[in-house]
Amino acid sequence: MFWNRKTKPSPNDEIRETLFGDLSIENWCGENTENEPWQSFQLAKQLIEKKHNEQAIDLLTKITQMENLETRHYVQAYNFLKELGQANDKPTELFGVVIEVGIKKNEYDLLATYNDLTARYYNYTGAGIVWENPDNSIENEIRNVLELGKEVMNNIGPWENARPLPVKKGMVRLNLLTSKGLHFGEAPMNVMGNDPIGGGLLNASAILMKKLTEKTQDEK
Repeated sequence: MFWNRKTKPSPNDEIRETLFGDLSIENWCGENTENEPWQSFQLAKQLIEKKHNEQAIDLLTKITQMENLETRHYVQAYNFLKELGQANDKPTELFGVVIEVGIKKNEYDLLATYNDLTARYYNYTGAGIVWENPDNSIENEIRNVLELGKEVMNNIGPWENARPLPVKKGMVRLNLLTSKGLHFGEAPMNVMGNDPIGGGLLNASAILMKKLTEKTQDEK
């Protein structure tokens, strides 16, 4: 965890920590070390513990070059490289968009979209929808969020501090997960909705959220 909440926690606090690709390497590495990229992550963890940072950097760089991984693996690898002081001179690459909307005190909606065309929506009550890209029925909506996310990313510099606490009631935050770290913009809902750039991404996210909800209703 990156922070402690003294007040009543939200049902989404725990799941929120898994969406940004910025877990510690101890928390990211699971018990599965037989398959890639888990095997490489585990080995990189061991190298870091032994202070063999150059070897760990080489291994993590290879993970960023692997094909067809779940998007969060790439984000995690780039964040670990950043923690090791590895400079990234390549153009910034967007991997995902996480939208946070403050609904009530300490309660918020989450919508996460990744460039492997998966998506997740978590209502402030804790109810969730996970879309693992079984078909292309909402591909256009996902791609639209990602394309508009790139536009926002290009207008906001990377955030160099610890990831902020969840948004407060009435606020919306647009989080961009990139190869150079987290970018985000935050404002009251009405202000963000009227922003020429942020408003477009917010609207596209609402459309995707509606599509995801409809998918769940269709399955009932």
